[in-house]
Amino acid sequence: VYVPMPIAAVDDDALAYASFRAMMLELIEHPRLTLCGCSVTMPHKERLAKLAHERGWTMDDATRATGAANTLTIRRDTDGHVLAIGVHNTDA
Repeated sequence: VYVPMPIAAVDDDALAYASFRAMMLELIEHPRLTLCGCSVTMPHKERLAKLAHERGWTMDDATRATGAANTLTIRRDTDGHVLAIGVHNTDA
């Protein structure tokens, strides 16, 4: 199921990144949602790579090379706690 997420549409990249970051972290940390992954479209692919770098998540070689990612994966334990998060670029 693809669901559009509310990310601020502003010309200021810092504010747009802050909105994207807040939304992604809220989705990941939501106690009942247990999100396991999502795909990300333009203009947020570079923001996802930046967030991954900032948070120390794993990145594939294509993400590191391009500075953009379009896929987020979250591995959780049976209680829903986050074990690992990674980003990937399947476009490159």
